Amino acid sequence: KKAIAAQPDLEIKNGADSAYVGDDIYNSDGEGQSRAQVVTPSNPAVYNVRLTNDGNAGSQFLILPPTGGAGWTLQYFDALVGGNDITSEVFRSGWTTSLLAPGSSLQFRVEVRPDPAVAGNASKVLDISAQSKDPSALSDTVRASTSKAPTAQPDALIALGGDTTYTGNGVYNTDGTGQSAQSVVDEGTIASYDLEFQNDGDSPD
Repeated sequence: KKAIAAQPDLEIKNGADSAYVGDDIYNSDGEGQSRAQVVTPSNPAVYNVRLTNDGNAGSQFLILPPTGGAGWTLQYFDALVGGNDITSEVFRSGWTTSLLAPGSSLQFRVEVRPDPAVAGNASKVLDISAQSKDPSALSDTVRASTSKAPTAQPDALIALGGDTTYTGNGVYNTDGTGQSAQSVVDEGTIASYDLEFQNDGDSPD
């Protein structure tokens, strides 16, 4: 391949994948170098990214700040496992890598988590871009597309028999705290409770 000054080459894979995609592909929209995952708020999508200096000159590179997309939490780390949280650096003005000689690589990871209020099937398209810090300012972009799995959240409400006001709306637990009703009756009399069940999630169930 033709060597040019400090050309960043980004590759991406899902955390569980064995191989990266995007080798020797350079573009600004992630075409041919993208991955996708479907997740829940408790299990973020994990993307591994490899940056290689495909040029003929040593250079530092800048991992550029992402753009747009409220409702999703993004975290960047300077290692595939553990490592330092570099999120604030990326968002502030971009994270500057160490000096990479021609042909040298480094790896980092990005975690994407939907906020609880994000609707099921909503998606976040994250472009991860690297730019050379030498005068050429050459760049490359990989794309991570994350979707939130639909959820069906049961909500049980209770009221004394005949009452019109139910207790427990929007309260979810397994011990009845904040969603209980009590009745005192004479011997031989039956206590009556009305129950209502509703789906507070964003998919049918």
